[in-house]
Amino acid sequence: MYTIKEWQNNYLSGNFNKKNVKVQIEIGWLDWFCNDNKLYNKTEEYSNIVCNLKDNQIFQISETLLCFKEHLSFSGKYHDDIIFINENTKKKCLIISINNSVEKNKYAVYINDNNFMKAVFKTDSNDELIKWINK
Repeated sequence: MYTIKEWQNNYLSGNFNKKNVKVQIEIGWLDWFCNDNKLYNKTEEYSNIVCNLKDNQIFQISETLLCFKEHLSFSGKYHDDIIFINENTKKKCLIISINNSVEKNKYAVYINDNNFMKAVFKTDSNDELIKWINK
C-alpha cells in the first residue's frame, strides 16, 4: 500500500496508467467483484478525489495509507470504498463510501470517531467532498 502522498506522486507521474490487474492491485485494490478490466476505470474516477487531498484534521497525507474495496451487499448491489489507514497505528481513520445503497448521496464519509457507524458527511459533489475532507 502507498501513502496518499506516494499515491499522488505515482499517479501524476503516470506510473498507474496501466490496465494490468497486477498494477491495479499495487495501486491498492484489495477486493472486487467486477471484471478486472474495470478496475482501471474506477481508479481513474477516484484519482480526482485522492490527488486533491491535503493534510487535514483527520490525517496527514504522508502518514496515511489508502486502499480500495468493492462491496457486494446482501441485496445484490455493489458499492466501493476508499479506505484510509493511519500508517503508524494501522487503524482505519476515514472511509469514503461511494454509491452505497444505504445512503441517498453518491458519497458518504465515515470516521473512526463514531466507529464508522454513521456517515458524518454526505454529498453528491466531488468538489464538496474534497473541500469537507481538506478542512
